[in-house]
Amino acid sequence: MEILHNSKFYHIRYEKEHELFHYYHPPETLDMTAGQYLQELEIFIKHALKHKPKVVLGDMRDFNFIITPYIQEWIDEHLFTAMEAIGLQKNAILLTPQFIIQLSVKQAIEENPNATIKTRYFDNERAAREWLLA
Repeated sequence: MEILHNSKFYHIRYEKEHELFHYYHPPETLDMTAGQYLQELEIFIKHALKHKPKVVLGDMRDFNFIITPYIQEWIDEHLFTAMEAIGLQKNAILLTPQFIIQLSVKQAIEENPNATIKTRYFDNERAAREWLLA
């Protein structure tokens, strides 16, 4: 697994043999600003455009940041546009148990009803990986 990015708020790794991106948001996201989150997403987009993963495993179990409607729109316009352009096929997300944060994540993902990327939510990494690699 190749480490592409490590910061206080975002860890991105790439498994070339599975064409899989794995990202993780640590608990420190509690102190993250909207601007910092957008910067981290821009870094993710840059790496995705370079490596063109087919599947993504997002670990948001420790994510402590509420995604506002403005950021939801930004994600739809920038992140999802880039993911569709590279041909991303599946997106598995391990969700936080915190309801409000979980809701904001789901709203951001479901912002674009025309998305061609299959997305599922999990509470178990093994099940998420099995679905992604099937």
